Amino acid sequence: MISWTLDLMKKSQFKKIHNFVLDFSSAMLANIIHAPSTLKYLENKSQFIKMILESCLKLMREDIPVSVLMHILISLSYLSNEKFQSQLDEVHFVDRVSDFVEYYSQINTAGKGFC
Repeated sequence: MISWTLDLMKKSQFKKIHNFVLDFSSAMLANIIHAPSTLKYLENKSQFIKMILESCLKLMREDIPVSVLMHILISLSYLSNEKFQSQLDEVHFVDRVSDFVEYYSQINTAGKGFC
């Protein structure tokens, strides 16, 4: 379900997918990732965690609705714990989130807004 949801959001960059569908799917993603059973499952799935992190980090920079961005950030926050520190380091999580904050601040400061 996680992979399918991330693929749907990636496809929205090339196909017109209604914002409600994107909002619902990104909220569902955050809820799935937040579930204790999911986090326990992911503990032994290093490559899968890296794929989720990479996908979410890339989606942050895409032209997505703000509500979807919020759910992506929530999902990332659930994965940013010490259990997954190795994967976080491998994808340069802290640096990429810091770069995004700077990027997002510049967009909003310039008056361009976001989605």
